Amino acid sequence: MATKLQVPASSSIVNVSIIDSTSRINNLPYYIAMTPLYPGYEHGFVPCYVFLIHHPLANTRLLYDLDLRKNNTHLNPHLVKKMVPLQLGFSIEKDTADILHENQLGLRAIDTIILSHHHFDHAGDTTKFPPTTNLLVGPGTKAKYRPGYPADPDNQGSTSDTAIRGFCDICGFKVFDCFGDGSLYILHTPGHTANHLSALARTTPATAEENSTFIFMAGDLVHSGMCFRPDSHIDVLITIPNRALNTPPPSLSIHHHHHHHHLLLLLLLLLSPPYSSETEPDDPRTQPFSLIARSVEEDSAVSQANATTLAARFDADSDVLAIYVRDDRLLDSGGVLEFFPKATPTNEWKGKGWKIRGHWRFRDKMVRAFEAAGGANDR
Repeated sequence: MATKLQVPASSSIVNVSIIDSTSRINNLPYYIAMTPLYPGYEHGFVPCYVFLIHHPLANTRLLYDLDLRKNNTHLNPHLVKKMVPLQLGFSIEKDTADILHENQLGLRAIDTIILSHHHFDHAGDTTKFPPTTNLLVGPGTKAKYRPGYPADPDNQGSTSDTAIRGFCDICGFKVFDCFGDGSLYILHTPGHTANHLSALARTTPATAEENSTFIFMAGDLVHSGMCFRPDSHIDVLITIPNRALNTPPPSLSIHHHHHHHHLLLLLLLLLSPPYSSETEPDDPRTQPFSLIARSVEEDSAVSQANATTLAARFDADSDVLAIYVRDDRLLDSGGVLEFFPKATPTNEWKGKGWKIRGHWRFRDKMVRAFEAAGGANDR
């Protein structure tokens, strides 16, 4: 992974802890997130991550996203009605505020909540936080998405989600240096919504031998690694279970005209050895499995362009751990991440091998999908 992120040098860092919010969205139809779909890979569950960010010198704490909330009576009935056909299952054990309380971190210690965007599955329950907690949101939030339901009956957002004092819209900033010292950058990454924000946290400073390391909090910039992996900037390093190699691939029917080489691409990734990044531009090993679907995107073309940037500038860099908020590959089958409060902070992610261990884990599901589709064809 040769590409290096061009970020100004700094000795300042923030400590990042990843909170498993305990929430799950079950039976999620993947067609709303990506296209094409692959047989056996049509539905799944996704987790909900929250990021606790601590600036040690300023002794300031921030949260990136809150995810789902237990009490959903605030939701617009029109939004609830729209979700009924999807047959989603929501499992919500605790609010983020409750998790912080249980681990002796008072809510007054949280200076700012950064919302990746205004959707209910990210805004959480801001009403549990004191009025001293600020709310940082993306460009255009006030003009386009407020005041929310019920003040605006047609708005899918909720008035209560932005009812904290110190409401701040960073309109005009493509990149916002949060503390002015290069430790935390807020990036405007529109597409999923016009006001979408991502965050880049410096987790270790550079030394004579090593570059700085970063955690990139992508939010809903993407919903699956299949929408930006593989990429011409990313070396494919895969080990495949013998059971997959010994199973003849089934005949698959993929109902989508984009990139007719998807099946070939899957076979190459499953069966070929590692390859150099010096591949041809049309090499199927350098094209993502799927594209971002239009269903839940305000601008899917911008979303896909940003996903390509994510792959080329963040995901391809061995010094950057990119995590999107629904990143189930890091959680299932034993998981990769260590969660708050057991791992506080998670700055040593590179030494622990999290990126290497988790990078291609979504491929395991595709192997299982291949096998499931093969079994279906045999019946």
